[in-house]
Amino acid sequence: MDRPTQNGFAPETHERHPAMPLVERVARILSGEQWSANAEGTEHSAARHVDEDWPHHLDKALAVLRAFRDLDHVAGAADAATWGRMIEKAIAQGEQLARDGRSNA
Repeated sequence: MDRPTQNGFAPETHERHPAMPLVERVARILSGEQWSANAEGTEHSAARHVDEDWPHHLDKALAVLRAFRDLDHVAGAADAATWGRMIEKAIAQGEQLARDGRSNA
């Protein structure tokens, strides 16, 4: 987490972050689904809302990642260990973000 702010979450921005933690990316997708007119929302430009709202979707994002953890067999035997490490790291990052966010709330 190299982009902390006073509340422990990424700064408000409309830029893409290639090093964004997977759990944050999933939470942003879930938030965008809620806000964007391209999905179930009404906002034609939902980026600002997503920047503010994604931390509220961490629990759901963690649930998605935990479900993915159980799909290691899909990656094939050779990639299963890599898949598992990637998902476990993402879950650990998400749990830390959730703890940090709750302690700063």
